[in-house]
Amino acid sequence: MAIFLTACEEHDLIIQAQAGDNGALQQVIDGIMPFINREANKIAKRNPPADVEDLSQEAVTKIVEKIPLFDPARGYRLSTKIAS
Repeated sequence: MAIFLTACEEHDLIIQAQAGDNGALQQVIDGIMPFINREANKIAKRNPPADVEDLSQEAVTKIVEKIPLFDPARGYRLSTKIAS
């Protein structure tokens, strides 16, 4: 089941994840997965034989790497930053 985070919830969870809270990091990932899967499907359709699972996993890996650098105080949602 998809978890949808409000901007405020996402902001708070990112700050907690940046402080080392792995549970918060997992909640951020769970909240962004519908977006990741949707975008991975679009990419796979345009670029066969791209694998949706591989694309999704690569995106999650990048998110985990980039969370420490993300500044939620700037007003952007994580999905906006990922898409750019």
